[in-house]
Amino acid sequence: MRGRIETKLARRRFLKGAGGAAIALPLFFGRERSLLAGTGAPERFISVYFGNGLPADLTGGGLSYSPFPGLAPLAPLVPFANQLTMVRGINAVCVAPSNFTGHIPGSGSFCCAADSPDGYNKGGPSLDWAAYQHFQSLQTQPLSPIPAVAAGVFGRNINKPETLRWIHSWTGGGGPQHANPPSHDPLLLFHRLFGIGTPTPLPGADPQAGAIGRYRQSVLDAVVAEYKQIKGPASPYPASVRAAIGNHLDTIRQLELQAQAISASMASATPECRLATPPPSMDSQANETMANYQTIWPIVSDLYLLGLQCDLFRFGNVLVTMGGDIYPSTYMGRSTANTHGEWFHFYPTHRAGIASVIASEMQMIAQFLDKMNKIADPQDPSGKTLLDNTTVLIGTELSEPEIHSRQGMTFFLAGAKGRFKGGTQNVGSRSDTDLYNTVLQSMGLPPQSFGKPGTFTGLLSI
Repeated sequence: MRGRIETKLARRRFLKGAGGAAIALPLFFGRERSLLAGTGAPERFISVYFGNGLPADLTGGGLSYSPFPGLAPLAPLVPFANQLTMVRGINAVCVAPSNFTGHIPGSGSFCCAADSPDGYNKGGPSLDWAAYQHFQSLQTQPLSPIPAVAAGVFGRNINKPETLRWIHSWTGGGGPQHANPPSHDPLLLFHRLFGIGTPTPLPGADPQAGAIGRYRQSVLDAVVAEYKQIKGPASPYPASVRAAIGNHLDTIRQLELQAQAISASMASATPECRLATPPPSMDSQANETMANYQTIWPIVSDLYLLGLQCDLFRFGNVLVTMGGDIYPSTYMGRSTANTHGEWFHFYPTHRAGIASVIASEMQMIAQFLDKMNKIADPQDPSGKTLLDNTTVLIGTELSEPEIHSRQGMTFFLAGAKGRFKGGTQNVGSRSDTDLYNTVLQSMGLPPQSFGKPGTFTGLLSI
């Protein structure tokens, strides 16, 4: 009887409340987890994008290469060396309309490898959607409540209208209707993942008051009655299940409190003003600095990975700055208000400053990988981590930022169930179509099924 109850609860995906609100529950308690022993963890794919490029001469010496004393831009990735493959010599195949810079074809080609029709939208589906659609076609039920999730930190500047610079999850090509934009506000990401549906407002309710209430209250309030029923002394569920649900909801509440606290701190300094108007969002675009990105990023990462752990989604994208992102930087006494235009566009003159920026981006990516590596995969009874069982592809849009070159680019593959060789793999001069099809084929998709026609030359031996 105990096992049957646990299995029933494991299939119960949400606590439901009034007005359509729901809170996602963790999966695979008790006996149901053991049933996975014969099938293993499901396929997952997450792309990680960082903007403004990675010069090839900063990658040739490996992860520990230090072009300047005390500065090794890729060193944050060293702890994952046994789970990481660096792939050098990749050429982006995309072209863009002549009036757009190299950031556009580079960003457009990332995880897509199809020409942009207009410089604003990608020309085809992204890897996360290609993978989702393939695995969904094999199922009779939805793989997960959300097909793919995108989130990240990036600025709001003159380049934002060119959406393919910052949107890297697309259901198809040719128009904005195919875009799956990233959440750049952790509170919105929180409600997207864990507040699946929101309570219906009362007729005549003040919408401003409702917005204020969203920050004062918890999304958990909507399901408190059902939560008490499951957790209470009359609950039909065993103590282990009640404890697991309690821990899960405590985690959700702590993340929510972090998001609310930072939102409040960014509001007016006068407390009564904060009560009178909704606090501003904790938005990476509200303060376009690396320091602000680094403040918001850990909460974005925690929320994103909790959603992945709860199997709310298996595919998606995260980004650490967008293509051509504009923000200030300081290194060794040199400062700029425009890292993109004044430093990256003058490589190698500002090589040290650029290396320091890349090191900051790699630190944030390493934080994400580290969190993944500390989460036991709930769908793998062998005890492997989310990182072990998720294919993570990390890349950018340029190899030589001063000339906007997209030849000889460097990508990183992490996790992926150990399917790749590890170390540094120099592939010579191969298309990103070859790389992307190699990644998809490793997950079980047929080769030659993705990217710009005529650019696939074969799978990579990586």
